[in-house]
Order: sequence, then structure tokens, then C-alpha cells
Amino acid sequence: MIDPSNADAVLVAFRGTQPGDLKDWITDADAIQAHTEVGPAHLGFWSALQSVWSPLEQAIADHQDRGQSLWFTGHSLGAALATLAVARLRLDLKPIHSLYTYGSPRAGSLEFTDRFDGDFGEFTFRYINNSDVVTRVPTREMGYSHVGTSLTFDAGGAVHADMHFWNKFLERMKGDLNEFLHGKFALFNDHAIQNYVANAEQNLPVDPF
Repeated sequence: MIDPSNADAVLVAFRGTQPGDLKDWITDADAIQAHTEVGPAHLGFWSALQSVWSPLEQAIADHQDRGQSLWFTGHSLGAALATLAVARLRLDLKPIHSLYTYGSPRAGSLEFTDRFDGDFGEFTFRYINNSDVVTRVPTREMGYSHVGTSLTFDAGGAVHADMHFWNKFLERMKGDLNEFLHGKFALFNDHAIQNYVANAEQNLPVDPF
């Protein structure tokens, strides 16, 4: 969806995976890479973006009618689509203010990431909620890589910028144990959009850098 334009900004937001489909997607994820104009990218994600590209471009043109800044965001698979959309628009040097993603899977290869980060990495912020399993697929072993700056919500909901791997591992273990003791499976529960929203609101006054 595209947020109605106002005097300051236009927001393009891609909806995430429906909760009932998430486990099936994780199990059946097709990690084939396509050779695209933005570099090697996940075939399924790229195909989904291609299917809406023309109406998306038209909607942006219709709403960005007063030179407003353009922002992108998305959750889950929508985060991957937002990432690929920014990469494609940047090929034509389209000015984009920032990209914020939540619970994003890896959208492309290391080559894709290098190209993306060289152009737009400093304006890309990728939020991870503790043990969120979706942020770990497709795996590095499959040739995939993340873009931008990672911002991690720990087991208590506090935000950290580019936490050291070992610290993130310890926080995941704490979160997994806490969720398990309360009868929940943290790997999937941490992916829920409502948990990202709650943690983001909690950290509005916080500068993680």
C-alpha cells in the first residue's frame, strides 16, 4: 500500500506474510536465485515484485505530486519486496529518503548486498526482534546476505545497533527460554508484527547509535 500523500512524505509499505502461512513458507521456501538487473536475488521475491511493478510506479507518481520525500518499509516477506523495490528504483537514481524493514528475510546474494549497500546501505535500517526465525532465511550457506544496518530488539525489548554476534546469540537464548516457559515458540512468536510494533513504540525516545 501507499500512504496518502501529504506535504512532507509518501510512504510505500509492503504487507508481510499472513500468520497462517508463515510456517509453510519457512518449510517450503524456494531459495533459487534469479539474475536480475539489481543483482542475484531471490526468484520468488523478485517475481512477486515484478507482478506489481507497473501499478506501484504509477501509484508513486500519483502520490508524490509535490516533491515529497519517499520512504519505504515492510514486514516479513513485505520487507524483502521493499528492499528489492528500493534497489530497482535506485537503478534510475530515484531519490529515496530511507528504507526501514522489520523481520526481513535475506533478499539477495552477497553480490546484491554489496551493490545495494554501496548505493543505499547508510539509509537502510533492518529491525530484528530477538529470535525471529524469518531473519535467518534463506541462509548464508545458500548464498544469501542481509543489507543495511541491523537494529536488534533484545529479549527485554531494548534496541541495539549491530549487536555483536555472541551477544545476539545470548539474547536469543534468553528469549527462547522465556517464551518456552510461557508455552510459546519464540522463533515464530518473535516474528509477529504486533511485537515489532510494541518494541518500536517502546524505543521511540532511544537513539541506539
